[in-house]
Amino acid sequence: SGISLAILSPASRDKLFTLLREYRANGGKVIFDNNYRPRLWASQAETQQVYQEMLACTDIAFLTLDDEDALWGEKPVAEVIARTHAAGVEEVVVKRGADACLVSVSGQPLREVPAV
Repeated sequence: SGISLAILSPASRDKLFTLLREYRANGGKVIFDNNYRPRLWASQAETQQVYQEMLACTDIAFLTLDDEDALWGEKPVAEVIARTHAAGVEEVVVKRGADACLVSVSGQPLREVPAV
C-alpha cells in the first residue's frame, strides 16, 4: 500500500521494487492500494515518483479516488484509469466510497460494481 511505501527508506523501497519485479517475472501477481497520506511523505513530487515506480510493478491497482485527487490533482476518472494503465497496470479498480467501484481491465469495457 501507499502507507507501506511511505514508511520504508529509499533503499528498502528499491529492494522491494527489485523483489516485486522478480516475483512478477516468475508468474506472481502484485496488487497495490494507493492509500496516499501526504503527511507521511517529504514531498508530493517524491510520492508521485515512487507511486509511478510501484505502478510499473503492479498487476492490479486499487485506487481510492479521493487519494488520487490529493496526489495528482482532480482529474476525470477516465484520465486516472488511462494514466494507471499507461504505467503498466493490467487491472484498475477505482473505489468511490458509497458509489459503485469502476473496474477497468486492459482491452475490455469499463464495468461498474456496486458497493455493498
